[in-house]
Amino acid sequence: MKATQKATIGDITFLFYSDSIKYMPGYGKKDNLIYGAILAENIAITIKDTRVTFREGTEIAFYHTIGKVAYGSPDTDVTATLRTRKFTFRSGMRLTFSESGTVREGYLAADTKIKMKQMSVTFRRGVEERETISFTDDGAFRQGFLAGVNELPVGGRTVRFMNFIAFSGAEQVTQGMLAAEERFTVGVNTFTFIKGDYHGVSFYESGAVSGAYLAAVAEVDCGGVRAKIEYNVLFSEKGSITRALLAEELSFGDEQYSASDTVEFSYDAAGKLKNITRFKHPQR
Repeated sequence: MKATQKATIGDITFLFYSDSIKYMPGYGKKDNLIYGAILAENIAITIKDTRVTFREGTEIAFYHTIGKVAYGSPDTDVTATLRTRKFTFRSGMRLTFSESGTVREGYLAADTKIKMKQMSVTFRRGVEERETISFTDDGAFRQGFLAGVNELPVGGRTVRFMNFIAFSGAEQVTQGMLAAEERFTVGVNTFTFIKGDYHGVSFYESGAVSGAYLAAVAEVDCGGVRAKIEYNVLFSEKGSITRALLAEELSFGDEQYSASDTVEFSYDAAGKLKNITRFKHPQR
C-alpha cells in the first residue's frame, strides 16, 4: 500500500500520497508550502459558494500563499454560479479557480445556452482537452468553444461564428472563427476573410476589425497608395491598414518593397500614407 500523509492547508486537512507532494523549493517541507499533490481519498470542500468533491487519485494544486485550491478534478459534475448564470462542469476534468474562489476555467458537462448583454451564445460540451470555457475573476466570459454555428452581433452587423470565440471584460466579441468566407468593409477597402478552420478574425471592443486572414489577394488603398496584399492583415481602429504581407512589388518614395515583404504603414493626420517600414519579426 502506498504511503499517505495528512496536511492542513488553509483550514482544511487533506490526505495525500506521500511521494506526490510538491513543496515550494528552498523553503522546507511545511504544510503551508505545499503547492500540489495527488489525493489519497475523495474530499468535499466549499470554495466560495461552490461545493466540490475532488477525486482520489487526481492532482490538486494550491495557491500556497493563501491556502486556497487553484485546481483539481471533481468526482461528480459541479454546478457553479457566475454573475447569476449557472454552469455545470464535467467530473473527471480539471476545474480551475481564481484566488478569490470563482471558477476560472472548466469543461462544460453539456452544451449550454447563455444570455449575454446583447446576444445569446451556445457553448460546447467540453470533450477535447482544449475545449474549455474560461472566465475573468469577476465572472465575465473570456473565451470558449461554440456548439455549432452562432450568429452574434459585432460592430453593427451579425457575424456567423463557429468553434473558438473570445470576449472582452465587457462581454463584447474580440476574436472568433468565421463559419464561412465572409466579406467585410474595413475603412475604404472591402475584403473576403477566410473560413475559420485554422485562423480567426479579431475585433476591437468597439466592434471594428483589428486583424484577419484573407481568402485571396486584395488590391487595397493605403492612404492614397494602391497595393496588393495577401494572407494576414492588421488594421487601426479607424480602418487603416497598419501591417500586411505584400503580394507584389511596391514603390514608395525612394524605396522598393518586394512581394512577400511584411510591411507596416503609417499615416498623417489627414489619413494620407506617410511612411512604409519593413516589419521585423521578434527574435526568439
